[in-house]
Amino acid sequence: MIGSLNVDLVANVQDLPRTGETVLARGSLAVLCGGKGANQALAAARLGARTAMVGRVGVDEHGQRLRQALQKDGVDCSAVLQTPGASSGVAMISVDAAGRNSIVVVQGANRSLVLVDVECPLANIVPRSIVVMQLEVPMATVVRAAELAKARGATVLLNPSPAQPLPQGLLAMVNVLVLNDAEATDISGVTIRSSDDAYRAAEALLALGPESVLLTMGAQGVVICTANGTCHAPAHRVAAVDTTGAGDTFVGGVATGLLEGMSLDEAVALGQSASALQVTRHGAQSAMPYRNEITLLQR
Repeated sequence: MIGSLNVDLVANVQDLPRTGETVLARGSLAVLCGGKGANQALAAARLGARTAMVGRVGVDEHGQRLRQALQKDGVDCSAVLQTPGASSGVAMISVDAAGRNSIVVVQGANRSLVLVDVECPLANIVPRSIVVMQLEVPMATVVRAAELAKARGATVLLNPSPAQPLPQGLLAMVNVLVLNDAEATDISGVTIRSSDDAYRAAEALLALGPESVLLTMGAQGVVICTANGTCHAPAHRVAAVDTTGAGDTFVGGVATGLLEGMSLDEAVALGQSASALQVTRHGAQSAMPYRNEITLLQR
C-alpha cells in the first residue's frame, strides 16, 4: 500500500452541519488511527494478505501510534518514514445518526512522500504483487509508483480519492480503478442520479484507460465495468451505524481477493462482505473485520 497515514479525530453528531452552522457533538471526541492508505493496508492485512505500507508520518506521538496500529496486525512498516518538521496527518470526521460522514484532512507529513520513497520499496516487487494507491499523497509520487509497478508486471489498483484532475496517461497504467459515485462524477463528467447514469459513468471511465472500473455506491452496491461488459453487484442489507472507512475496507478486500487469485467478481464479493460487516460497527480501523469473521451474507 502506498498512501496516507492519519490520526482520525471523530465527533458523533445528530446531523452533519450545514454551511455556517454549528452543531454540538454527542459524547466525547474519539482519537483513532486512519488515513486512506493505512486503512486499506490494515483491511487487507486483517483479511489475510501479506501487506507492506509505504508512507510518511511526523516525528510525534501520532506517528508512533499510526505505525504501531499497523504493526500490531502484521503490516510491514519499514517503509513508513519519519519527516522532521512536519506533523503526522490528521483527519477531522463528523458522523451523523444515520452513519454518514463528513471528512476534512490535514495532510501533514503525507505531503512529503517523494519519488525516492516509493522507488526503493518497489525496486524488487514481483509480478503477482498488487500496488494499491490513493490521492492523499503527492500526485507525482503516485504516477511514479504506477510506472514502476507497471514496468515490473504488478497489478495497479488506484482509488482516486480525494477526486482531483488526473495526469494524462495515469489511468492507462491502472488495472483496477475503484471509486465512489462522487469521484466518478468528477472524473468522468457524468452526473450520477440513477443506475443508468452509473453504468454510463463507469463505461466513460473505462474508455480513459483502466482495465476495469469498480464504481461503489454505498447501499446501492457496486457497478463492475470491464471490456467484457458492465454489471451490478447489489449490496448486503445491513443496519449501518458508521460508514467511515467502508470504502477503504472494500478496497482492502478487493486487493486481497485478487492477490489470492480470485476473479474480479469474487474479489468484489469479498470486499462487499468485509465492508458490510465494518459499517455495523463504530470507527474505521477499529471496525475492520478479520477474515475469520467474514461469512456469506444474504443479500
